[in-house]
Amino acid sequence: MGATVLDESVIGERAVIGANSPVTEGTDVEPGTLYAGAPATKLNYIGDTHWTEAGDRYVELARRHAEGSDRID
Repeated sequence: MGATVLDESVIGERAVIGANSPVTEGTDVEPGTLYAGAPATKLNYIGDTHWTEAGDRYVELARRHAEGSDRID
């Protein structure tokens, strides 16, 4: 979604970078964290439970969109 990751940055497993957020050179984004802003900074830790729930919701919304359903509960 338009995030820019500059040289020598490392994005940890299950980390989330906000849309249009530049990750500055050499930044080490910790696993399971949310980074956003300009420049991207750590906003929160995303636990496994939250990640699973959010991921499941995203997949469901993507499925509905692909089917052409405009209704989002």
